[in-house]
Parts: sequence; C-alpha cells; structure tokens
Amino acid sequence: MKRTYTTRLALLGALVLAPLAIAEAGTVRGTVTNGTTGKAAAGIELILIQLQGGMQEVAHSKSGAQGEFTFDHPGLGAQPMLVRAVYHGINFNHAVPPGTTTAQVDIYEPSKDLKISAKRCGADRRRRIPNREQVYAAGSLLPERRRF
Repeated sequence: MKRTYTTRLALLGALVLAPLAIAEAGTVRGTVTNGTTGKAAAGIELILIQLQGGMQEVAHSKSGAQGEFTFDHPGLGAQPMLVRAVYHGINFNHAVPPGTTTAQVDIYEPSKDLKISAKRCGADRRRRIPNREQVYAAGSLLPERRRF
C-alpha cells in the first residue's frame, strides 16, 4: 500500500514538472553586445530563424536596456536555429544548436575604412590576386584598398 502511494506521488510530481521542462527547452535567453564599444546594445532588432525547411523567420524580439533578449519557441532545443541581430542594415548571426539555452550575439559598428573592418571581423589571411588584394574573413571576401 505504501509503495502505491509513493509511485502515485512520483507520477504526480513528474506530471507537474514536465510542462516546466518542456517550456524551458523551448526558450533561449541571451544578450547583445556591441563588440566595437564593449557595451550592451539596447533596442537591437532580433529575429529567430528556423534553419530546417528553408530558413524561415519564426519569432521577432528587441534587446532590452541591458542588451538582454528572450525567445520562446517549441523548436528551440529540438532543432538548429539561428538568432539574427540587424544593426545598421547589417546582419549579425549566432547559431543556436539543439540543447542550447543561451546566446551571446556580438554586433559591430560599421566602418568605411576596410582595413579596420577586416581587423574587427578577425581577418588574418590574405591572398594576392592580380591587381588587387582581398581579405578573407569569416568565409567571405572583403576588398581592401589598393596600394599604389
């Protein structure tokens, strides 16, 4: 008789706590930081993108006064997602693999000086191309000023 009571109590506890675990699995919390200034970035537009099925936008948010944001979506934790911050028309992406509950999105101030831009985005490999030099950064090519 006592064993049945314990089993029922355990089952009731599991039923009460299960929705909380499911809700937490579908939540990502994070902050947006301006990598140029090193300060929290407030009021940044954020988009949650589902990668499976054609990169569909599934939620929108804005960062708070301290750069904080939260996304709630049932796909979070179960499939790969992407958090995109849009700043001065530039997309800054952060991958959110399954099982991840936090995200740190870094944004940077734009610059017309391409040498500065290349340094900010971590470009460290250069390749000589006839009549121009290009800088590889994060899988993309950034043109650099010609030297005469």
